[in-house]
Amino acid sequence: ERQGVKESTARSYVRTTALLFDDDGKCPSGMATQEYFDVTKASLRNKVGNCQRSASVKRFRDWWTAHKGGPLEDAGNMKMYQVKRVVNFQRSDVKQTVPDVETHEEKQLRQELDLPDGNWQVK
Repeated sequence: ERQGVKESTARSYVRTTALLFDDDGKCPSGMATQEYFDVTKASLRNKVGNCQRSASVKRFRDWWTAHKGGPLEDAGNMKMYQVKRVVNFQRSDVKQTVPDVETHEEKQLRQELDLPDGNWQVK
């Protein structure tokens, strides 16, 4: 259901939310949390993308709250809702570290979420 936005904007929000699901693998209820919104809003990809990701999560959260866990409609074969969800857990050669330059906002968020500082890697 549209909530006061143009059809093209609504489609863009839906696509971005589907891509976020594909990227992050969060369940819908997890994507509807304040914590997920905060992390998404603080991300570099969100800032580079003109805050499209956080705007999409905000709209999704509004929809999720209004939806209240009711039954979902079948989307059929509508490509707008489709995601690839290809997961590769066997990549031991990939290491992700905290960037050398961290903005004040990123540092504050890392501290609020009790994430390690300094050199760390995802195992």
